[in-house]
Amino acid sequence: MEAMRDLIQVEHGAILAIQLGDIGDVVLTLPALRALKTNFPHNRLVVCVRQKAGELMTLCSDVDRVITVDKRKRSLLAEIKYQIAFLSSLKNERYGLSIDFRTGTRGAVATLIANARTRLGFFDAEEKLWRNRVFTHLVHPEYQSEIHVSDYYFELVRWLGIMSDPPPPVLPVSDALKENVKQRLNANEIDPEAPFIVLQPFSLWSYKELHPDKYVDLADRITHSCKVPIVLSGAPNESDRAQAIADRCSGQVINMAGQTTIGELTGLLALATLFIGVDSAGVHIAAATGTPTVSIFGPSAPSSWAPRGDRHIAVQPHRACVPCRRKGCDDSGISQCLDALSVDHIMDAARPTLGTLFPSWTVR
Repeated sequence: MEAMRDLIQVEHGAILAIQLGDIGDVVLTLPALRALKTNFPHNRLVVCVRQKAGELMTLCSDVDRVITVDKRKRSLLAEIKYQIAFLSSLKNERYGLSIDFRTGTRGAVATLIANARTRLGFFDAEEKLWRNRVFTHLVHPEYQSEIHVSDYYFELVRWLGIMSDPPPPVLPVSDALKENVKQRLNANEIDPEAPFIVLQPFSLWSYKELHPDKYVDLADRITHSCKVPIVLSGAPNESDRAQAIADRCSGQVINMAGQTTIGELTGLLALATLFIGVDSAGVHIAAATGTPTVSIFGPSAPSSWAPRGDRHIAVQPHRACVPCRRKGCDDSGISQCLDALSVDHIMDAARPTLGTLFPSWTVR
């Protein structure tokens, strides 16, 4: 292991980190990136992520360059031009080491193109015929259902001899970005210098969401009890659903879903006093900015996905089948556990956090 570290430093080649998962996966890879930069400070760290996570990675001070993969459909000619540009961007560096944090074929292709001398990845027992052969070294992590995803990704850098404990994910937010978001909040009649809560009702996966009625009830209880406004966050395609929730709330609930880029969302969450939301990218980003979180889980395992630390609370229904780690009951896309989760349960779990953060909080 020590010889491997010396080899990379002598070559002065860049390190390519490939993480083509969703935004939450990207955030949970930040500890591994921090460890790489700390242990190899003289090597450029290049990160390859999906397009939607590109702006987020530009906020990471450990990253020297970001390459993005755009999966949008194009005409044949446009696709050819895009692939040529992508290949060129990958080949623009000389890599001493590449690390693929996933087991998909797209990351393996990027690994093959980058052609680092040392190519590190996870062993995939269900791989296509060629995938495992792309790598010079494969890590066989012992599967444990309760392992945190961040620790799972960190196993790859441990192979390099980095034996420190994983640091928490951190996303620094510049003053300029915060000022930009403050202007957006002022335009929505939210005082950015006063306490406010961000509520993210939706997820990339609908089986992780509550019924809209519960969000209305939850928002009303919080605005009346804590005397603070709530900002709804989300993607552009969730804006109409978020507005439907805001329209039914009796307190000050402002819909900003679709009004921010992923970078601006990071700034918004950094300014918030508290983040409340379902198992989604938002909870990981909020925690990485240092904002306390209350995350709502259904089929997924908080032990694997929830932010860690005493500033973060995970709420989950008390049912024998939870967590099943499936895409809804029997992979139906519908989670009966979340249908059964009451707003009372959420408020009871959040009560210590609400009482600490909001002195005016009263039981409702």
